[in-house]
Amino acid sequence: MRGAATTVEGRGLGPRLGLSLGPRLGLSLGLSLSLSLAGLALGCRADPPSGAAETTATTETTETTADPDAGETGDPPKERATVTHGFPTHPLGPREERQVCLQWTPSNARSLYVQAVTLANEGGIHHSNWYIVPEYQYLGDDGYFECADRQLTEYDAFFVGTMLAAQSTQARYERMEFPEGVVVEIPPFYKLVAGVHLLNPADAESDAELRLSLELAHPRDVEQLATPVRFSFYDLEIPAFTEVRHTSACNLASAYQSVTGRSFDLRLHWVMPHYHSLGNYFDLSIAGGPRDGHSVYRLEGFDAGPHGQAYPEPVDLRGSNGLRFTCGHDNWTDRTLGWGIGGHEMCSMLALVSSSVLLDGAVPQGGGHVAGTEGSLLLREGTCGVLGTPAGLQDLPNELEREAPLYVPPVAPEDEGLLPVDDCADVPADTMLDGPPTLSRVRDTLLVSSCQFSSCHQGADAAAGLDLGADDLYAELLEHEVLGDTDLPLVAPGDPEGSWLYRRVAECAPTDRHGDVVPHMPPNAPRLADPTMVAGLRAWIESGAPDG
Repeated sequence: MRGAATTVEGRGLGPRLGLSLGPRLGLSLGLSLSLSLAGLALGCRADPPSGAAETTATTETTETTADPDAGETGDPPKERATVTHGFPTHPLGPREERQVCLQWTPSNARSLYVQAVTLANEGGIHHSNWYIVPEYQYLGDDGYFECADRQLTEYDAFFVGTMLAAQSTQARYERMEFPEGVVVEIPPFYKLVAGVHLLNPADAESDAELRLSLELAHPRDVEQLATPVRFSFYDLEIPAFTEVRHTSACNLASAYQSVTGRSFDLRLHWVMPHYHSLGNYFDLSIAGGPRDGHSVYRLEGFDAGPHGQAYPEPVDLRGSNGLRFTCGHDNWTDRTLGWGIGGHEMCSMLALVSSSVLLDGAVPQGGGHVAGTEGSLLLREGTCGVLGTPAGLQDLPNELEREAPLYVPPVAPEDEGLLPVDDCADVPADTMLDGPPTLSRVRDTLLVSSCQFSSCHQGADAAAGLDLGADDLYAELLEHEVLGDTDLPLVAPGDPEGSWLYRRVAECAPTDRHGDVVPHMPPNAPRLADPTMVAGLRAWIESGAPDG
């Protein structure tokens, strides 16, 4: 059953998020439990979010009290405001994959203190990394643009400004909520830019849609500003039909001391790894000192879910040399893979910390070597070079900010009233299909983009044993024994409503034999798949579900 299991150090499991890197930020950590995101009967994630779950609209402010006894202590309730921006859709051709950049200018005349970030997309955004930079950098209109046209690289953006957020691989929805009092500042007249990996795996045209929501904290509630630490193992070498683990230890203490002239002082608040669909393992451990080798985060498997982890208590790294990271990949393909897109892999990590230094550690191309084997695992290691610079962009709020009303930036007319995510809507039975009602068309559109894209239903470890990438897909669909709590077959020729597969992709709240709601597909998605693709599945079943 395809899924992912996360183990972290600390006392409680915080909200999740995910992806690659950018400059300064921070958060809060510390606990010891594990979370298993096991596959369900026809999928590999739990219930997806809905628009109704979001209680704040674009410019609405809300008051919440984290402590139920806060009123008795005289502390004012926490005041928040959510600002949501919808980016223009980006058209993608059949099976198109590309990397572009994206920009949004909030036009804030005063500092914004971001307590949480929500990213929601319709599936065309493979991953994205978000940076905060001055408005005069990378000049041009908001929206998508070619990175080279403005000479924007993510390496430069990391050091020009700071980091806001990152998206987990193929996650359609994720919310990154920082620990109470920990924020990322967007200074006045700064903007957001992102590096975006777009991918349309379907043999049909598609539009990539993306929304970004910022939950703003009142300055009086701000206690800590976040600074990023980024790790990358660029010298990936993953031979065909081989499982490999790449490991490197990054000496953060030395770089920190070189910049500050002081003893190493860093507290870890949030961690998020990044690899692609062949990735199956990530570990982050303390390097050096009395806790050398102690794992603070571990992820096993891949499920296209959000895997950033916030901790309620920071992990204190004083007395250590830094952190050691390991990425594992299981390459079942017939070609050697390296770093990149287009079927290749990645190994990177973003950590958010309390630190006066911005730290970037990397194993460059050519910097890795074979270290041995462990059973069937090939082990490779590399030397991590660390660059440190002063983290001086952000400032804690002053007294005037703390005493003033919560500032909300102006909202563009097209964003007024926009929710972080729309409510899910069932696919109408009379939706027109786009293309012939054949199994091959269903496979090359709906199944590849919504069921295989997340690697849930593909390969030997397919969720619920349902391999929708099987050579004999017809037999897989018609002969599969449904593991869910339902009396329905996966496909009932001539009867879409009597087909469990159709119910799971066409209904927002499908129910089992007891009337209990089970998650819809695709996994971790606020909304259902493209209605025209779902209509193709319905038409194929209605026609008797013929082979071919």
